[in-house]
Amino acid sequence: MANPYTAPREAGVTSASVATPDDLAAYEADPTALEPKLPRTAAAASFFAAAMAMMAGWQTLDSVRLRGFYVVFPYLLLLLGGASFVCALALFRARAWAAIGTGVATGLLALVSSVWLLLAIAHGFFALYSLFTPPSALLSAILAVASINPVARASRLRRHFEAQGMRLR
Repeated sequence: MANPYTAPREAGVTSASVATPDDLAAYEADPTALEPKLPRTAAAASFFAAAMAMMAGWQTLDSVRLRGFYVVFPYLLLLLGGASFVCALALFRARAWAAIGTGVATGLLALVSSVWLLLAIAHGFFALYSLFTPPSALLSAILAVASINPVARASRLRRHFEAQGMRLR
């Protein structure tokens, strides 16, 4: 009869685990390394930027009739706002791919919303949501890029503990 209180299998731990001794030491010093605060702050900033972008896009589609290449901007704002929101959901859960995805999505959102803001103001269209979107998207992109290392560490620790038989989120 097998003892149910034995240590986890050691053979699977070394092959599936990629956590470094620094990762494990950081976890020993601070168990919140599995749920770092910086990615959650970046996710909150991305949620705000996504909401501002989607409201700016919807407001533009609802209030003015666009002609020429300008018609693509509200749709880009809606698309990039949705992408930022989806990536922020995963970043909030400290997924490794989400930090890069959020950085790219909100970086593109900052660029597109800045161009749209300049074009809209130059043609006499002033929207409050369009004013908040570029700085909030830029801040979100900066925070997402800064959270790449904490999210990668949390992901490595999560894989390490799952290899030992502990299922974490």
